[in-house]
Amino acid sequence: CPGTGLLYDLVSRGALSQITAGSLTGHLGSAVAASARMFLERGYAQFIASDAHSCDQRGPLLAEAAGEAARLLGEEQGRSLVTGNPYRAILGGVVGSSPLDCKRPARYTFWKRLLYR
Repeated sequence: CPGTGLLYDLVSRGALSQITAGSLTGHLGSAVAASARMFLERGYAQFIASDAHSCDQRGPLLAEAAGEAARLLGEEQGRSLVTGNPYRAILGGVVGSSPLDCKRPARYTFWKRLLYR
């Protein structure tokens, strides 16, 4: 898929990527949540990470994120992003991923919106 961006290029060559639970659940804003959902739906992310900094201010949110991923991708694939894929990575196994989807919005639209507010 020519011209689909840096993340697509890296993942299509075997790189692994993750999104944080807070980004997927909307705790980091609606624009970030929309991008996280797009990354999952297009197969660009193989993990959902906690990004937890403490129990009371920035908690793990993994159960909530796994539920959202399951809603978007189906139960098995959604849960695999939180449990199965990390387990396989730790053991040095093959990490499951979705087929990559080439469709994407205009180049770097999300980043331009963030940078030029």
